[in-house]
Amino acid sequence: IWQEWLIYVNGISTRNTTRLLKYFGYCERFETISKLWAYSGLAPKDGKAIKRKKGQALPYNLKIKTAMLGVIGDCLIKSNKSYKKLVYDKYKSRILARGCCDNLECKGKTGHASNMARRKMVKIFLSHYYLKCRKIKGLPLRNPYPHAVDNNYSKPFYDKRPDEV
Repeated sequence: IWQEWLIYVNGISTRNTTRLLKYFGYCERFETISKLWAYSGLAPKDGKAIKRKKGQALPYNLKIKTAMLGVIGDCLIKSNKSYKKLVYDKYKSRILARGCCDNLECKGKTGHASNMARRKMVKIFLSHYYLKCRKIKGLPLRNPYPHAVDNNYSKPFYDKRPDEV
């Protein structure tokens, strides 16, 4: 996966690649992208992100969620390349244009919109990771729902051409 794709994505280093392989491998145990998202804590429940509640066990691995949103999400944003420009910036501006949410405390603040856009960007990145890994291993593929809905995200993004590395 490093040689095929991740080396060409700015923001994903060998350390982040190791992190992805440690948590997900080549996505052999995930039949669908939604199962990968659920395992990493990014799957929605009733249309909203799953919130932590005191005294209840989490249905996902918190370390993975932290690594995906906190580390990989940060690296993709700081690289200021394709994932930030094509997913994060586009989605964040759309959220700010329509109004972030109904919460009055949220009006005029961009933090909540930023977190929502980061989550979307990481989910799109993971769906690309899923597709590439399954293709490399020759495992059966199904086009994930986000790709069926929005064809702009159907192919993994490359920041560098293979001959530039």
